[in-house]
Amino acid sequence: MSFSDLAAKREARLKTQQKRQEAENVDARPTELSTEVPTEASTSSHRLEEEDLIKVLNVDVEIRQTKDKGRGLFARRDLKPGHTVLSTIPTVIALDKQHISQFCSYTAQSEYGGLFASELGTMKKLARCSLCKTIFYASKEAQKSDWPIHKNECLCLRSLGSSSIPQDSVRALARFVWMKDHKRTLGDNEWGQSVEDMYDAYDNYTEEQKIGLGNKAKEFFDFFTQGGKDREAMSRYNLSISYIMRMLCKIQTNGFALSGSDFMEIGTAICPLAACINHNQEYNSTVLFTQEDNRLSVVAFKGIEKGDEITTTYVDGAEPWDAQRNQLLKQYLFDIGPGPDTDSKVDAFDQHEGQKVALKLAKPLQSAEKWMTSDPIKAFNQLQPHYESVVKTYPPHSYHRLRYLRSCFTAMTAISYMDDMPSWAPSMAVELAKATLESTKAILPYGHPVRGLMLVELSKQMLANRNEEKGTSEQTVVKKLTNCITITEEALAEVKIGYGKGSYFSRGLEKQLQDIKLEIHFRNMAQMSISQS
Repeated sequence: MSFSDLAAKREARLKTQQKRQEAENVDARPTELSTEVPTEASTSSHRLEEEDLIKVLNVDVEIRQTKDKGRGLFARRDLKPGHTVLSTIPTVIALDKQHISQFCSYTAQSEYGGLFASELGTMKKLARCSLCKTIFYASKEAQKSDWPIHKNECLCLRSLGSSSIPQDSVRALARFVWMKDHKRTLGDNEWGQSVEDMYDAYDNYTEEQKIGLGNKAKEFFDFFTQGGKDREAMSRYNLSISYIMRMLCKIQTNGFALSGSDFMEIGTAICPLAACINHNQEYNSTVLFTQEDNRLSVVAFKGIEKGDEITTTYVDGAEPWDAQRNQLLKQYLFDIGPGPDTDSKVDAFDQHEGQKVALKLAKPLQSAEKWMTSDPIKAFNQLQPHYESVVKTYPPHSYHRLRYLRSCFTAMTAISYMDDMPSWAPSMAVELAKATLESTKAILPYGHPVRGLMLVELSKQMLANRNEEKGTSEQTVVKKLTNCITITEEALAEVKIGYGKGSYFSRGLEKQLQDIKLEIHFRNMAQMSISQS
């Protein structure tokens, strides 16, 4: 199904949606107008007439009706790389079961505080709900704010037990229903309408997909009714099976992965405003959480000209084309085609010579994914034997090479944080970080947040490895620290573009730079003192 086919389905809801679309919690950010020509041309030159305007969101962006993709987000002025064009709080968030004890259920702030917890003091001591003993909060204020939802959820969790926590998309729908009911008791009958008006592809689902949704609907029913103990709950909230199926489909189609600034997925976020952003293979912005909390931001990592569409990717842009195509077909029901012509250096090799090795890698990658969280050393041991073959077979710009290296580095990063970390881990982590960064740079454009994140990871690993080896001289340590400064400065330059100014990573890197320079100063002073004595 094409974008044009999907657009036809959306038009029936569009007029109603225009009136109801809320732009709450949007930062207008009246910043200085850009006088420079953007560094890169926009990837979409689709200009629109004034009558296509639906809603002005702020000084930077507006929602317009496109000719072939439904609604879209468009620039109202020239936007520089690194500009945060939109910032908003999602309507609802829901943590997945794996992370429910490590993050605040209301603000999504993490217990460990992120990669720069020590530099920025962002580590949070989470408090557990004393009733259900399952949900955690970063503060009393967060717990109080979430109570209108959690008082209902708390009953379900107490009745069913923590082992019966549903998947995050199901829990997100339940939290949405409870909040909508709470808002109506306060007299706000329009709250949540923009979520219910979101497009869904249910009518185009295959029978297999509908069965999958049906299983989710059953999971919702079991959770919402406390395992059938409160069957009146469905009628009390005026819920039908049809409504539940449609809403689950809307969340599946329009939901965002709730994540930390390190792209680790921790749950689901529902945000109708951000759902207006269309997919494009040559996208110019990313939708991400940049502050280690639940504020969602749209950041332009390329220059965007006035009147051009702001687009993003609905899938991982660093994955091979076929993997992206399959995911888009499965989840969003549109086809991006077989890929670019074979004169594209990135895809040509992967689609021909590299396919045989890619098939051999499929099993080790799947096996490693299985053990990545519970036993990262076992995960790494599944991957390590293939390292030489991958590096020799695939050039740096190969998607298959990057996928493999990212898996290796993910496992190694987990290993490097273990209390009983193997002695070989620090130097191996640095080596893998450099190899992964090389491929990332070969595939993704300058300023892309994944490049920035990889540079951040490399700087952290180099810093941790500065004096791991026994007998390392002070001169060698200072040299390593000086190299850390170079990488940290490069990371800061790209992070300011990929994550926007003032992001969690920007602040963390600035503090890291100060700390490294201070450490070099003290080490040099100590050496001078020793030499003079």
